[in-house]
Amino acid sequence: GAEGSQKGAEGSQKGAEGSQKEREGSEKAQEKREGLQKEEGGEVLYGNLKLYVFFRLYQKLYERLAKAKELAGEVEKRQESDGGRREPKEAGAKEEEQGAKTYRDFMEMLSNLVKGSMDASDFEDGCRARLGTSAFELFTLEWLVEQMLALARALSGEDARLADGGAPFVQLFEYSHIALADASQEGAAGGGA
Repeated sequence: GAEGSQKGAEGSQKGAEGSQKEREGSEKAQEKREGLQKEEGGEVLYGNLKLYVFFRLYQKLYERLAKAKELAGEVEKRQESDGGRREPKEAGAKEEEQGAKTYRDFMEMLSNLVKGSMDASDFEDGCRARLGTSAFELFTLEWLVEQMLALARALSGEDARLADGGAPFVQLFEYSHIALADASQEGAAGGGA
């Protein structure tokens, strides 16, 4: 008799553990269905191919502009070590400030290129002259910016309401942030009670 009651207690304990795991699993499934799960170090963003390509191009643009800033700093350091500086530098100037003028000049050239007031060969020559021969990675920035602008127009324009447009994904993104904010407020209110 004691053995049977012990097995019964173990069975009910296993049953309780199983139902708890099922509840946790269904909660996770519910979060996935609603698009509310958070990844380590980021958030989930749902989108189509156009949106994905836009963000990849944005990442490439950021990387190339960071490369330009790095090259501008290296040029500034080389000019300092060669004694070819025209402007005196403050004694406590940060490394981040090095090459600021060179980088501003580069950004002005890029702006002129995108606006159409400078052609690609002049831009390439200017990059080589200001940033050195390692600036070859920057020569495709015009194409990159043009592609991003075309994708931004496609995602936000009239065709954005279509199935392959961006409006449904923006709405899903906004909904998920509202739901996450509501859930965190409920959690904060529940934790303080």
